[in-house]
Amino acid sequence: MQVIKIVKFVFTLVGALVLALSAYLYQDTRIFVSEGEHGTGTVIDLLRSGEGTYAPRVRFETPEERVVEFTSSTSANPPAYEVGEEVDVIYPADRPVDARISGFMTLWGGALITGILGAVFFLIGGGMIVYGLLRNNRKAWLEKHGVAVKARF
Repeated sequence: MQVIKIVKFVFTLVGALVLALSAYLYQDTRIFVSEGEHGTGTVIDLLRSGEGTYAPRVRFETPEERVVEFTSSTSANPPAYEVGEEVDVIYPADRPVDARISGFMTLWGGALITGILGAVFFLIGGGMIVYGLLRNNRKAWLEKHGVAVKARF
């Protein structure tokens, strides 16, 4: 029984921490998108990762005519982009090399995935805690107000 108590509190704690991480990632991305410069880039290569997925390598030019290349932090199999495809990019004005492709999963995937995982852990752990509290309250009420019934089976 002690193991279940530990598990429900660990699940709740892990869920809360992962939800906090998700909130941080969401806020970081929101600021990145709202304060970043927008531009258009071209996929110049697809780099294969060790997991068999492909990350696009993108080249774009800043308004100051600085040519910048970056590799997306997200990859997919099959590749999400094709060589030669134009993509929207967002980048900090002072650090264009930190650019990101303006795609849903590239921008919001981290916050979304951690949010889902955090919610699952938090709901399982929290549900176990709430169930235990309700069961204990019902047991206490029955002990105080209930009537003993003797029966033979």
